[in-house]
Amino acid sequence: MKRQFLDILAFSYMRANQYLWRMKCSELAFVWGTIGMASSLDEPRPNYNGVMGIDHVTGRLQPQCPRWKTQLKMYTVSIPLVILCMILAFFVMLISFWVEEQLRGSPDCPQWLYLAPSVAYAALIYLMNMVYRRFANNLTEWENHRTQSQFDRHRVTKLVLFEFVNNFMSLFYIAFIYQDMDMLRSQLATLLIISQAINNFQEALLPLILQYYSSKMAQLKKRNSSKKWQMPSSSVDVQELSGDDPRILQA
Repeated sequence: MKRQFLDILAFSYMRANQYLWRMKCSELAFVWGTIGMASSLDEPRPNYNGVMGIDHVTGRLQPQCPRWKTQLKMYTVSIPLVILCMILAFFVMLISFWVEEQLRGSPDCPQWLYLAPSVAYAALIYLMNMVYRRFANNLTEWENHRTQSQFDRHRVTKLVLFEFVNNFMSLFYIAFIYQDMDMLRSQLATLLIISQAINNFQEALLPLILQYYSSKMAQLKKRNSSKKWQMPSSSVDVQELSGDDPRILQA
């Protein structure tokens, strides 16, 4: 019993000493001007939500929020949602392979139609990446990380996990499960060609389309505004008064 009490006492002393030493390190880092070298001591982000209070290290008024709230959001909501998105991307890949197998097994299906599932899957990969990036940004913002480095680190982690499954899992699946090199070459070529075509469309054609559309809309608005403020061209008949008119004499 005495030994257990001493063990608990030693453990408590170790934890208290560690906590006090961490506080002392933060205080010295602020005094020595090296506070920017540690990500946990960075200035709070502009979008960081918390109750305004005096920081015990800097002594300045800053928003403060318990770290356990952010961790609770991460472990109970963010991580399950990221895993769910990865599973969804994996099932989309399996559906694409299943449709392609059904088409290849049909004798009446033309040969050029075999590539349709791969082309559609490549387009879906780009679309899911675009939607997930916005989702990951909003989810990381909702987690309410204190510093910008923490925000960027958790956002990049979400993106890497999902985009690895979404972009490359089909290649690993074909290489190690199907072990079909012809199918692997076809899948890789389709992914590269479709992704390059989408990028070229975004960089070359889409700006021209948007510019043409905006110019047409500007001309239409200008035409409507000119019609709205255009004065009527019909002349107004004004009666001329004679010199002995009583209205003139009265004036």
